[in-house]
This record gives sequence, structure tokens and C-alpha cells, in this order.
Amino acid sequence: MSAAGSESQTPTPRLPGRPRLSDAQEEAIRADLVAVARELFATEGYQSVSMRRIAERAGCAAPSLYRYFASKWELLRFVWNDVLEDAFVACDRAVVGVDDPLEHLRAYLLAYGRHWLANPELYSVIFTIQDRLLARGDRYFVEWPGAIERFAHLAVLVRRCMDAGRIARSDAELVAKACFCTLQGLVGTTITIPELPWGSRDAVLECGVDLLFRGLVCEAGTNRGKG
Repeated sequence: MSAAGSESQTPTPRLPGRPRLSDAQEEAIRADLVAVARELFATEGYQSVSMRRIAERAGCAAPSLYRYFASKWELLRFVWNDVLEDAFVACDRAVVGVDDPLEHLRAYLLAYGRHWLANPELYSVIFTIQDRLLARGDRYFVEWPGAIERFAHLAVLVRRCMDAGRIARSDAELVAKACFCTLQGLVGTTITIPELPWGSRDAVLECGVDLLFRGLVCEAGTNRGKG
């Protein structure tokens, strides 16, 4: 074998490079990027924040950001899910130890509304940006795993009230949707029209929920009388 042939078969030494990140490290970086985007979207507005701005705040190069999120819209999806989960966690905490089904439902609804009243900038990130499908196979934000289940839990709470005879037995899912729309109306109106002299927004929320429950409980009592 010639010297040239011998040299051609000598393996090229690998240059030292950055070691591959573990799955846990990758997930931690993704979570940090979502947290940065969440803060910027809330304080500066989604439309005003660029991917480069997010990368700068996160301390990384813009190309690195695109390694984890293909677009700002995709990043918003993760922020949306993260922010919404916080609201429902607040609801879960509010009902710990509340055994009465009706009081449980009331506490859950009030906690949901109060979470957004305390975080109006996050409400804007979640509910004032029109969701849209950008590609085939895409899904709306609310269709992401976990979101549908969270919203469906409201119907479970309503059904428990019906089973306990606290409110009239009817379509639990329909009643749950009406409860949710009432909440969104109460919270959204006071947040998006701040120039009106609302006084205590919490008092407005509590009054609205009490009026909703008054109708549900009266209807239940009426139905029981008919029986």
C-alpha cells in the first residue's frame, strides 16, 4: 500500500464541539423562552414584539430561537396555554375544602374572574388576539391538549349541582357555557372599557355571578315545586 493510500484512509479527527443538550435541558430552554415571550407580550403587546426582541431578552441569537419555535405565532400558542393554565390553577386552589356543590361552583367562577381582573394584561394576550389556522393540520389554541378538558370541567361542576338538587336539571354543558359567557362578559367588559367608572371591579364580578346563581337556584326551586 502506498503512502498516499495510507494517508487517505487515516480517519479525520473530530473537532471539539458543543455537547448535545439533554431532553430536560431542551425543555428548560423552551420554558424559559415561553416565559420571556409571555412577559413581553403582556407588557408591550403581541404585535409590537418581534422574535429578535424575544431572543435579545432571552440572551440568545435569533436563529437559536427559531430552533425551538418556527414562528412568533407558534410561540404565542405555548404562551396561550401557559397563561390559561395559570387561571385554572387559581380556580383549583380556590375550591379546596369547599364541599357544597353550589358554593364550589361559585368559588370556581369567582376565582376565574378574579384571576383575570388581577392580570388584565394577560387577559389581553389570551382573549383579544384572534386565533386563526395558518396551515393544514393546524389547530385552534383551545383545541390543544388540556384546554378542552379544563373548559369541560365547568360542566362537571354544573352537573354535580344538578345531581345534588341545587339547580334545575337541564343540559349541563349548555348551562356551563352560559356561565362561562357570563364571566367573559363581566371580566372582558371591565378590562377592555377601563374608562367607565366601574368602582370596584370585583364587586361588579361578584354581583354578576350572584345574579346568575339567583336565576339558577330560583329555577331549581320552581321545578321542585312543580314536582
